[in-house]
Amino acid sequence: MSEKMHYLEPDASPLVVLSRQLQKKVANNPKFEALEMPAQSRSTTAIAAATATATSVSTADYTIFAAGDVIKNTRTGEIITVTTSPTAAAVTVARGQGTTAGAAIVVGDELLIIGNANEENASMRDIRVQQTETFYNYTQKKMGAFVSDDKMKTLLYAGTSQYPEIPKGKNVQVEKIRREVIIDPSETTRRASLEKKMI
Repeated sequence: MSEKMHYLEPDASPLVVLSRQLQKKVANNPKFEALEMPAQSRSTTAIAAATATATSVSTADYTIFAAGDVIKNTRTGEIITVTTSPTAAAVTVARGQGTTAGAAIVVGDELLIIGNANEENASMRDIRVQQTETFYNYTQKKMGAFVSDDKMKTLLYAGTSQYPEIPKGKNVQVEKIRREVIIDPSETTRRASLEKKMI
C-alpha cells in the first residue's frame, strides 16, 4: 500500500494557479484551437431496482464498465464486481464482495468504479478508449481602416502577406487599397484622421 493518500476528486485550484503562471504565446490565428482528451467517467446511476442477490444491475451508462471493474454503491457501501464486459444497460455482476454484504439497489443509486481486480496471469482486460475533442476560442478582434488587425497578423500557409497576388489593373478598388495600405500607408492614416474629425 502506498504511503501517500490520493484524493478521488482533487481540488483544481492549485492547477489553475500554476496554469496562470505559464509563459504566454501570441496566437497566430483569430480562432485558437486545441485538442483535449476528456476524463473518462467513473460513475453512473442505477435505472432500475435490484434485490440484494440480483446478479444483473441496469445502469444509465454501461459503456464505462469492463470485466473486473470493482464498483461501490455509495449509498449502501456494498462492493460489486463486474463479471462480464457489458454490451447493454444490464450489467452482469457479483454481489457482496470483500467484507460487504449484498444490499438492495434502488433507482438513482450511484455506482462508482473504485478499481479493477483481475486474476494473476489473466489476459488483458477490455480497454475503454476516449476520443479526443477539439475546443476553441477566439482572440480579440481589432479593426483597421481596411483590414482587421488579426488578419494582418494571421500566419498563412502561403506566407504572411495579405495581398501577395493582387493583379494590377484588374480592379480600380483593389488598386486603391493596394496604393493606400501597401504602398502609401500614410494615406490610410490621413483618411482615418479625417473620418474621425467628421464624426
